[in-house]
Amino acid sequence: MQKVKALITNLNSSTTLSDQDLFIQIWSFIQGYALLIKNKITRYDAQLVEYTLDQLLKGKD
Repeated sequence: MQKVKALITNLNSSTTLSDQDLFIQIWSFIQGYALLIKNKITRYDAQLVEYTLDQLLKGKD
């Protein structure tokens, strides 16, 4: 867990979002998306994952 927190701190370039909040957003996306895939509601889309994580890390809409 310490390595994940260190990674988030290194990646967090937002001045308005705390490291903890960014961690929760990323973790929630991963868990939610994994659940959708597991329940066969959607298929894994690498481009969607890349885009979503990019937006979370850059803080852009």
